[in-house]
Amino acid sequence: MQYMGSKRRIANDILPIILENIQPDQYYVEPFVGGCNMIDKVKHSLKIGADNNQYLIAM
Repeated sequence: MQYMGSKRRIANDILPIILENIQPDQYYVEPFVGGCNMIDKVKHSLKIGADNNQYLIAM
């Protein structure tokens, strides 16, 4: 299924911008986790993912 809100296509472009100033003890928070395309690519141990659509996350 193609999810229209997916950030998968631009993940490699925007991740360096998002993570350039993250500290080792700082959390990466993904408020619109959706299909987990962004949070899956974050190589950081402190991560929190949330979304309002529980069925999208479960899929």
